Amino acid sequence: MTTTLNGIVTGLDTQAIIDAALEAQSYRLDNLVQQQREVGQTRDRIDRLDRAFDDLRNSIEPFAGSAPLALSATSGNESLLGVSATSGAQAGSWTVNVIQTARGNVLQGSGYANATDTVGSGTLSVTVGGTTTDLTVSAGTTLEQLRDQINNADLGVQATLINTGSGATPWTLVLASENTGTANAVSVDTSAMSGGPAFSEIVAARDAQIELNGVAITRATNTIDDAIAGVTLELTPDATGSTTITVDTDADTMKERIQAFVDAYNDVRGLATDASDGSKGNVDAGLRLVGDRLQQAFFSTPPAGTVAGWFDLGLQHGKDGKLQFDSARFDETLASNPDAVTGALHAGDGSGLLEQIDNVVDLTDGVGGTLDLREQSLDRQDRSLDDAIADEQARLDALEASMRARFATMESMVAQLNASGLMAMFGTPQS
Repeated sequence: MTTTLNGIVTGLDTQAIIDAALEAQSYRLDNLVQQQREVGQTRDRIDRLDRAFDDLRNSIEPFAGSAPLALSATSGNESLLGVSATSGAQAGSWTVNVIQTARGNVLQGSGYANATDTVGSGTLSVTVGGTTTDLTVSAGTTLEQLRDQINNADLGVQATLINTGSGATPWTLVLASENTGTANAVSVDTSAMSGGPAFSEIVAARDAQIELNGVAITRATNTIDDAIAGVTLELTPDATGSTTITVDTDADTMKERIQAFVDAYNDVRGLATDASDGSKGNVDAGLRLVGDRLQQAFFSTPPAGTVAGWFDLGLQHGKDGKLQFDSARFDETLASNPDAVTGALHAGDGSGLLEQIDNVVDLTDGVGGTLDLREQSLDRQDRSLDDAIADEQARLDALEASMRARFATMESMVAQLNASGLMAMFGTPQS
């Protein structure tokens, strides 16, 4: 039989010889693996920078559009009405006189001795907001079943059984409109029923009526969001009286937004600088250029008619290169000229500070931007290195297989030679 590769016949440590040969040949594979590791590290830095740019974009978004100023709305009497404002509102104050609030109507049916009493049969016509629905009431239908039939029809009416506790027929079916306003009132016609309940209105529907700076306004609901642009009034049901509402600049929210922008900006600059720091083994100068583009926006001149310089917004770079925010300086400028602040941040023509920053973000982080192209390039390198590593590993595997086969052949040949020598020395055994 042939011998194994363990050098039993030759005495050679064949495994050590193969390992040494493979190690000498693996330098190319080691280089490829190291290149792929560096590509992966760069890709990780790009991913972190990409996420930081997303945060920066999100921090700019509240300032975009035609109304970047944060506003707050207050009511002089919260028990009478609440008020809120969106970015589309204008600062100002208004007197609101609530004459009456909106409500839906309520109908009460005739009494029954028990909730399980039958209510007759026929057609019950329910009209809500001018739309009539005919319900077929079968013989033997109870008061409870009629309640459920009305509720299940989803007519905009809430049917409720109430025990008044009065007299021999305390059980009554009460119908209430789910929507306020006279146009949404509910009415019932039982003329096509035999033995059906008779309904009478116990609460009349009505519209909300207010005076806004003396101007009469009528709405079907207690939520009025179209009387003043960007302002919503929430009338408290059944409350009447007068109060003043005020919409003003929300300085605290504005400062929170500016600080969020500063933090996101500094994160991007920091990651971009770190990505090109040679002392940390990073040599991606292209990423540093990304951060430098952002800083260039601060070398521009603010839009005409806004502020003298970005420092009037409390923004300036420190010695460490990070953007700093002086909230007290921002407060001064905002209080004296809020329009100048919003114009400097978002002028509408691309010259505002945040518009310039947003433009850099789009060029860098958008589809086809600097980071996108860099990511695509790195992905291509990674795939190419995958193929090269697989090819090189296949070459080494083939080399190892070839060496093992050669050593096996050598062991076999040596074993045969040894056997021939023994036979020559001692002769061929006789049978």
